[in-house]
Amino acid sequence: MFFYDLYAFSGESLSQARDWLESESDIIFREHDSTYHGGVYYIAGDKWNEHLVLKENIDPLDGEPDEMDYPHHKFLLYINRTPRPEFFKHILSACDCFNLLKSERL
Repeated sequence: MFFYDLYAFSGESLSQARDWLESESDIIFREHDSTYHGGVYYIAGDKWNEHLVLKENIDPLDGEPDEMDYPHHKFLLYINRTPRPEFFKHILSACDCFNLLKSERL
């Protein structure tokens, strides 16, 4: 069973979120640049297993938020295919800038 969690980050920048996550865990993000993701974004893991995506909440095609249910959140952290959602909840609860928006079990 896997979980797909979505967190908002209310800090100053994506790089600030990345730096905090890397310092508090064994997760290493790689920087990517893609118009599909709205410019610079960060990814950790691989898409066939547990992976994290840190990006801006913007659709570059129309300028609208990617996550229409959360238009007031500028930065998003997707935690995909994780078997350990409690691990991430514990780590992210130590930082006031991360807030869980939704969690799905599949």
